[in-house]
Amino acid sequence: MKKNKIVSVIIATAVLLTTVLYIGIVVVSAAGGDSDDPIVTKSYVDKADAVLDSKINTQNTNQTNALNAAQAANSSKYITRSAAEEIAKNAASSAVKAYADSLPQGTYGYSVISLKANSTLTGSEGLEFIIRNGIASVESSSSSVGVYDMTSGAFIGNTGLLEPNHYFILQREGRKVLAKTDCDILVRGNYKIS
Repeated sequence: MKKNKIVSVIIATAVLLTTVLYIGIVVVSAAGGDSDDPIVTKSYVDKADAVLDSKINTQNTNQTNALNAAQAANSSKYITRSAAEEIAKNAASSAVKAYADSLPQGTYGYSVISLKANSTLTGSEGLEFIIRNGIASVESSSSSVGVYDMTSGAFIGNTGLLEPNHYFILQREGRKVLAKTDCDILVRGNYKIS
């Protein structure tokens, strides 16, 4: 009986020592703030934040400089026809009005335009539009020239009718949309109405 007690005490002591030794090794090896430890110190977060802030500030400065250079090189790309017309109206300047007339109509976001029957919308490359109501067709110099119907995945050539509520893209400069009846068209891009 005494022998069983001694064996039990030895086994309990061995288990206890092994557990204490294992916990000590884990505590010593888990220094906070390194890449293996998911719990990081405040100083590590502060350093990472400072690096990120520096990169963001540098990128913002570079983008601002590039934007300023682009605007200085070609400021006419950053004013819309409607903005120039508003300046002309307020200033009553014929020179500004002439400048506004020389700019293509268009938007950088979507806008709704009304096209009267038998009038033509001539679009720039990449013009996007949706016929909201009315009947319109493609007008071009040949049957191989037209617009892409992105809704159905079809090409619509000369004199082809444009489906209402379909998304169209003009892939080249000078493509035309002829209004057969009065139409409301949702457009994005530069265009001229004649």
